Amino acid sequence: MKTAIKNFPGSILDFIYPPRCVVCGEWIGKWEAMCTRCVESIKPVKHPMCPICGRPFESAPYDHLCGTCIESTPPFDAARSAAFYEEPLRDAILRFKFDGKTILAEPLARTASEALEMELWDVDIDSIIPVPLHPKRLRWRGFNQSLLLARHIGKRAGIWVDAYTLKRIRPTRPQVELTHKQRATNVKGAFAVSRPQFVDGRKILLVDDVSTTGATLRECAKMLRKAGASNVYALTVARARQ
Repeated sequence: MKTAIKNFPGSILDFIYPPRCVVCGEWIGKWEAMCTRCVESIKPVKHPMCPICGRPFESAPYDHLCGTCIESTPPFDAARSAAFYEEPLRDAILRFKFDGKTILAEPLARTASEALEMELWDVDIDSIIPVPLHPKRLRWRGFNQSLLLARHIGKRAGIWVDAYTLKRIRPTRPQVELTHKQRATNVKGAFAVSRPQFVDGRKILLVDDVSTTGATLRECAKMLRKAGASNVYALTVARARQ
């Protein structure tokens, strides 16, 4: 009886304002950020793929190194993305980042966590570090989407989230505005490790929302390795097709 009374106001609100999917606006039976149809429409990244950067291959029969990783080994040990940066996931991420729909952090982090559990299940991560925003961008947006994702992932996995060690020390242009070559130059020297004692000898998981060319993850991983990290892994919710 107490439970029914406690839930009564919420039930009335759900009746007057039935919950909708944040992405497509579809009516849903209970309050969830995304409806079942949108969640099931997300296109997961599957094998075969490059075992280092996680780039998927459409026609290869098995996993193998991609040309980019053969030419230049990345500073991270492995990078994985849960799904492709396509609708409806793309819309969900854009609404999350630019419309302030932070309720989407949990389902997006859940999607990323499933990839972590499948792909990096045998890695004993010491801490999770989100890709940082520059203070100016943080003030403008009001939150760091990567930190919100990292907190949900860390809670699910039981891993400490370190939000203060990796810093973005200079503002950069949004990567989406730049070409492939410009993106690497744009983030070069943009990050620094302020507390190397929290990195030295540790296995770090970098978390971000989207990987397009991987330039940001590479630059962050490079600084973490310079600070003494024994291993660096990267996880994003989505990645662009290449």
